[in-house]
Amino acid sequence: MFLVFLGFIAQQFAVSAFYFFIVWAVMRKRNGMTIGDVWLVPGIFATAFVCGLARFAFWIVSGENASAPLSEKATSFFFIGLPILIAIALCVFLRRQKS
Repeated sequence: MFLVFLGFIAQQFAVSAFYFFIVWAVMRKRNGMTIGDVWLVPGIFATAFVCGLARFAFWIVSGENASAPLSEKATSFFFIGLPILIAIALCVFLRRQKS
């Protein structure tokens, strides 16, 4: 079960890296505040971890086979919508921690 969880994180990693970098680049300098460069790599890993955790929870609740292909809507949610939302939430969280 742990290997399935790691597999879900690995599948989310590239997408999470792409979206977190874009969100971080756009949101890092706003209103005179800067999110440091040191948060780029941990932010990518955190985004991938949370997205993998959400997909793992979906797999547990749905009771489907782990290797079964996702529907088109689920794929769009897990590989586009969720990483963007998590990246935005993490950048907002980091910005509020600095003030």
